[in-house]
Amino acid sequence: MQPVTVTSAPMYNIVLKKGNFQNTFNIYDFGAKDKTAYKENAAAYKDSDYKVTGFRQVFGFALEIKKPGNGIKGVELPDPSQYFTFDINLSDYKVNGESANDTGFVPLLYYCGANNAGGAQVNGIPFTDSSASGKTPQPEKYCDNSGEYTITQEGSTLHVKVKNYSVDYKKFPQKDAYGNISYWDGKQVEMMKDGFFSSYQFQVVYPYKNANGDTLMSQFGVDQISANASVTVNNMHAVSETNTTSDQETIPLYNSDGTLYENTDNKASETFTKNNKGTRDHAIIYSNRDSANWNNGYTDGSGNKDDDIATVGAKDLAFTATYSQTNVGEADESSQVPLGIEQMVLFDRNAIELKKDMNVNLSNKEGYEAEYLYLHHKDGQGLTAESMRSAQLSDFNITDDSTDCDGVVVRYRGCYTNKESTNLNQMTRFFCNVKPNYDLSDHVYMITAVTNTWDARDLTDEEKAQILADTHKTSINNITRAEYSKWIKDHPEVNLFDHAHTQAAIDHRDYYTVPEYVNKKYNPDSTTHKFSRNSADALYLVPYTVSIQKKVAQKENDKIKTSYNVSKKERYVDYVVASQITFANNGNTR
Repeated sequence: MQPVTVTSAPMYNIVLKKGNFQNTFNIYDFGAKDKTAYKENAAAYKDSDYKVTGFRQVFGFALEIKKPGNGIKGVELPDPSQYFTFDINLSDYKVNGESANDTGFVPLLYYCGANNAGGAQVNGIPFTDSSASGKTPQPEKYCDNSGEYTITQEGSTLHVKVKNYSVDYKKFPQKDAYGNISYWDGKQVEMMKDGFFSSYQFQVVYPYKNANGDTLMSQFGVDQISANASVTVNNMHAVSETNTTSDQETIPLYNSDGTLYENTDNKASETFTKNNKGTRDHAIIYSNRDSANWNNGYTDGSGNKDDDIATVGAKDLAFTATYSQTNVGEADESSQVPLGIEQMVLFDRNAIELKKDMNVNLSNKEGYEAEYLYLHHKDGQGLTAESMRSAQLSDFNITDDSTDCDGVVVRYRGCYTNKESTNLNQMTRFFCNVKPNYDLSDHVYMITAVTNTWDARDLTDEEKAQILADTHKTSINNITRAEYSKWIKDHPEVNLFDHAHTQAAIDHRDYYTVPEYVNKKYNPDSTTHKFSRNSADALYLVPYTVSIQKKVAQKENDKIKTSYNVSKKERYVDYVVASQITFANNGNTR
C-alpha cells in the first residue's frame, strides 16, 4: 500500500459588521489633536478648519480561518510576519437613489481602533484584545493579539493591512463580543467553526456638506433626504506559513459571474435620514403678570382661547408674545436659523395702557440680542379691530416712549448658538393695565401679532461678501452660527429689518377672521368671534366682579370649627354664605 500524503490549504475569511452605535448628525473635527482622526482625509475641508458636517457610523471586521462545513482541521495558518491585506469600499453612498459619492460627498475615514466594549462596540465579531473587552476581561470573547493595523484612504477605498497577530488555536475566542454567537466550546479545536484571530473597528463620516459648503439637500433639490450607505470588503490577500498565497475568501462578496453572493458576510448597510421641514409659529395672548408661567392666560384655562374676562380698571394684566421654531440649525447648519426676528404687537390704547414702572420680561436665547420699541400710529387715533388687522409697520412712528402707544415691536438680532437644542423659543411679556373707565365694560378688546424672520438667505450679495472677508472664508455655506451671531452684532449698520422677508414671513393676518362685533359689543351667541390662537386674543371687560365664599358658621371657644367628630354626635354643620360685589368705576363694595 502506498503512503497517503495529506496536504493543507489556506482558507481565510473576513466578516464585516455594522455597529449598534446610533448614527449621529453632527460636526466632526478631523483636525482635533486629542483624537486619532484622519486629518489628511479631510484636506479638502481646510476652509472649514477640517470640520465636516455629516453622519457618523461605526463598522467592525474580523479575520478568521474558516473552512466550508464544520471544523478547521487541515487549514493552513496565515503567516503573522507578512501583511494580511484587503480593501473596504465606501463608494456606495446614495441619496434618494442618486450617487452622492460622485458629487463631492465622498465618505471619509474618521477613526479606527480596537473594537472596545461600550457604546461604540460592534457585536457579531469578537473584541480586539483583553484590554478592549471591558473592566473584567472575558477571554472567551476576545482575540489573543489582533496585531498591528494600518488603514489608509484612497478616494472612496480604504486599504487595510495587518501583521504580527497571534494564531494560537487554543486562544481563539469562543464567542462574539455580545456573547450570542458561539464559535467553539474551548476544548475540541477540530470542531471549531470560526477561528477568529484578529478584529478591529473603524468609523466613517458621511458628509452632509461637501467641501464647497453645499448640502445634500441643495445638491439634490430636496428638503428631506434618505441616504443609503453600503460598505463592502474585497480584494483579500494573505500568505500562509508555507508562503502559499490566498486571494479568495471562504465566503466571497461576489459570485463568479459578478453578482452579489447571497450569503456574503462582506457587506454592511446603513440609512441616514434628515428632514429640514421644521415649523415656525408664534402666539399672542393676554396673560397674568402675577404668574411665573408667562404662557398662563389671564383667565384660567383661557390662554389659548377667546374668552378672557377682566374688570375695567384691572391692574394684574399682561400680554405675552412668543416665537417658536423647530428643527433649527442642527449640527451648526445655519441656512435656516433666524438672524433677525421682529414681532409687532398691536392693541387698543383706548382700553389698554402699558405699565410704565415695571420691567419687561424677555427670554432672550443664546446668541441673540433684543430690543423693544413703542409704536404710535401716525394718524394719532387709537386702533380698531379692523385697523389692527391691516396696519403695517410703516403706519407707525417708532420711539422709546411708551406713553399712549398703540403697540410694541420686539426685535431679536443674532443667531441661535445653542448646538444642544434644535428648538428655538423666544418669549416676551409686557405688563399693562385696563383703564378705569366704566364705559369700557361689556366690550371686547383685541390684541394682534405679526412675526417676520430673516435668515442668511436674505442677506444681500454685498453683505455676504463682507462676512466672508471678515471671517476669512470662501463659501457662505461654511459660516458657522457663532460667526453669524458675532458678525450681525458687530455690524449694526446692517439693518435686517429693512430687508424683504421673503424666506420666512409669518403673517397670519391673511387667514384669521376679524370678529364681527357691533361697536365692539360682545355677543355671547355669536360664533364669529373666533381667532387663530397664534394671531390674536380677545379680552371681554365687565363692570364688576362677584365673589362668593361659603364659611363654617359653628364655633368652639370663639374659633371656627374646621372638623367634626361623628362619634361625638357632631353630625351636622351650619354654614354661612358671604358675597361681595366690586364695581369697577369706583371700587365700592357691597
